[in-house]
Amino acid sequence: MLDRLIKYLIITSAIASAIIFAGFSCAPRNVQTPEPSSSESTAQTENLEPGEALDWSTVTPEDLWQGVFELYDTEGPKFALALLDKAISNNVVTFQEADQVRAGFLYELGRLDEAFLRLSSYIIDVNRPDLLRLRGEVLWGMGRYDEALRDYLTLYDSDPDNASPEILLAINRLYNTLAEWDKASEFRGKLESSDSEGAMVMALDLYDALQSEDPVKIRNLIPALTQNAGAESGNDPSVVLATVYAEYLEGNKTRAAQDALDYITNYGFDSNIGLILLKLNVETGDFESFTSNLRTMLTQLNAIQWLDALPDTYPQPVDQPMTVGSLLDSASAIELGSVRRVRPRLIANRSLIQKPYDYIAYLQLAAVDKVDKNISSEFINLNQALALAPPSDVRTR
Repeated sequence: MLDRLIKYLIITSAIASAIIFAGFSCAPRNVQTPEPSSSESTAQTENLEPGEALDWSTVTPEDLWQGVFELYDTEGPKFALALLDKAISNNVVTFQEADQVRAGFLYELGRLDEAFLRLSSYIIDVNRPDLLRLRGEVLWGMGRYDEALRDYLTLYDSDPDNASPEILLAINRLYNTLAEWDKASEFRGKLESSDSEGAMVMALDLYDALQSEDPVKIRNLIPALTQNAGAESGNDPSVVLATVYAEYLEGNKTRAAQDALDYITNYGFDSNIGLILLKLNVETGDFESFTSNLRTMLTQLNAIQWLDALPDTYPQPVDQPMTVGSLLDSASAIELGSVRRVRPRLIANRSLIQKPYDYIAYLQLAAVDKVDKNISSEFINLNQALALAPPSDVRTR
C-alpha cells in the first residue's frame, strides 16, 4: 500500500504542476503605480542597484519607481522588493503608496498570505481592475477557488463585451477546478470568440489534452503547436511537453525521458518538462538519474540548500518558490519510499514553506504519520489535503 502511495505522490506532484500558463503570472507591472518622471532628477536610476551605497535624500518617488521596475526586469521580484522596502524605510514613499506593488512582488515570490494582507487595506472593486485581478490570483493560489472566481466574474461582469482572453481563460479554468463543467464550457466558447490570435485557446487545448491522458488527442494537437511556434518549434516548451507526454502515455517512457533531458540540457530548465522528467525517472526505476536531475534543477534555481541543509537550518529564500516546492514534493516522496521518516517529513515541511497551500505536501506528511502510526496527526494532515485539493481532482479526493 505504501509503495503505491509513493508512486501516486510522485505522479500527482508532476501532474498537479503540469501546465503553468505564462499569461497567468500577474506581474506587478500590471498593477497601477505612479508613472516614472520623464525629466531628469538629481538621483540617477542606475544608482538603484542592490548592495550599493546610496544617498536616499536625493531619490525622488519617480526615480524609485523607475529603478524598482528596471530591477524587477533584470533581477526579479526578490531584489525589487528589497529595494522598495529599503526606500520605504528611508521615507522615499510610504507603505500605503507602495502596498499594491509590494503585494504583486509578494505574490510572485509565493508569499501569498503577506500579499493578501497587503491587499486587504484597499477597497477593491471594478474601479481597481488590476488589484481585483491580483487578489483573484492570490486567492486562487491559496486554494480559495470560489472567492477567486467571484473576483474574476466581477471583472467580467463590469464589461462582458470587452473581457480579455486572459480573464475568460481564468474563469474557464476556475469553473473546471470547481467541477462546474457546463459553466466551464460556456466560458470556453466565449474565449474562442474573443481570442483572435488563438494563443489562449491553444494553451487551454494543451491543458485539456494533457489532463485527458489521451495520447491520440495530444498527438493531434502537436502540428498546431508546432505551427504556432514557427522556426522555434524545436525549443518551444509547449511542443516538447506535448511530445514527451504523448510518448509517455504510449509506453515509450525511456524515449520520453531522453527527450525531456535533451531539452533541459540544450535549452535550460523548464518547470513542466523538469517535473515530468522526474516522474519518468521514477516510473522507469532510474533513481540514480532522478537524484542527479533533481539536484541539477534545484542548483539551477539556486535552491539546492533546501534539499541539503541540516534540520535546524533555515535556507535562504528563493526566487521561484512554487517550482522549488514542487521539486521538493518529488524528493520527499522518494525519501518516503525508503521508509525513512525524519527526512521526508523535513522535506515536506520545507515544501510547505515554499508553497503553504500545497495539498501534495500534506498528503506526504500524512503518509509519514501512517508509517509512524500517528493516527491523530495523519487525520489532521489528510483533512488539510482534502480542504486544499481542487474539487475537480477526484483522484486525490
